[in-house]
Amino acid sequence: MRNGQEERGHSSRLAKALRLFGGPEMVMPEVPQNPFTRALPDAMSVNADFLAALERAEREGELQYGAWADGEPNQQVARLYRQIGAEETRHGERIAQVMSLLGWSGGLGQAADRNSLPIV
Repeated sequence: MRNGQEERGHSSRLAKALRLFGGPEMVMPEVPQNPFTRALPDAMSVNADFLAALERAEREGELQYGAWADGEPNQQVARLYRQIGAEETRHGERIAQVMSLLGWSGGLGQAADRNSLPIV
């Protein structure tokens, strides 16, 4: 839940970065109007492979935002990128904790069919 809230925060910070570049005011649509959330299934299965891929994507996100920050001359924008990168790291850490609690520490290829939870 916390990761999802922070993802919405990422969008707000990126909108702020765009404004710093002279872009227009942008507001993220609320959940009922957001095409990305409307496209989500009502239920899905989460397994070790899914969580391992998600963890890896979050950690790679931190590296990407760090690279953008390093190359960004506008220090306000660079700070926003670094903040998002730090949050991406925390997201990966939270996912790793969940995997550990479930005994799914092996990551990709780790008995995904046997270890599966329905998410509704």
